[in-house]
Order: sequence, then structure tokens, then C-alpha cells
Amino acid sequence: SGADYLQAQRLQRRIRDELAARFADVDVIVSSGLHRDAMLFGNAAGAPAVTIPFGRDGDGATLGSVALLARPFFEHHAIAAGRALERAAGPLPVPPGF
Repeated sequence: SGADYLQAQRLQRRIRDELAARFADVDVIVSSGLHRDAMLFGNAAGAPAVTIPFGRDGDGATLGSVALLARPFFEHHAIAAGRALERAAGPLPVPPGF
């Protein structure tokens, strides 16, 4: 309905304002890539995000991931942070049987 649409627009505006305030002092926000709320929050605010897999167990399954969110239109910050993280961590091992 129209009322639901307006309510969703107001919520999206509040999320965008909150995220803009958080980016006042930082270029990238780091969160667990498995933390769904962080990704939804960033998506609702139009913030670009990169998710980097991090670590593998003995069977080759990914242990987790890191999400890097940047302010809207600053994708290059998230990408640069992701590259730096991958370089610092080193390459992931190839899963067995690959």
C-alpha cells in the first residue's frame, strides 16, 4: 500500500543518514560477511560492499568471510581494502580434489 511504501522510504532515509554519520570518520566499515544485518543495512543505504572469504577448514570449506562497506559512490575504497586484506592474509588453499 501507499502507507507501507512511505514507511519503507522513511526507514531507508534513516538508515542512509545513520550510515553517513558512521562514515564521517572512516573510509570503510568492516563486518563479518556472515552478519546478514550489516549487509542489509549497507544495501538499504546504497553502500557498496565487498565480501572476502577468509580461511578454509580441512575439507576446503570456507570458514567465514569479511564484509567491507564503503560510502555510496566510493566503491574503490571497499575494493582497495579487500585487495589489502587478501594480500595480507595470503592466498586461500585450494580445496582438496580441485
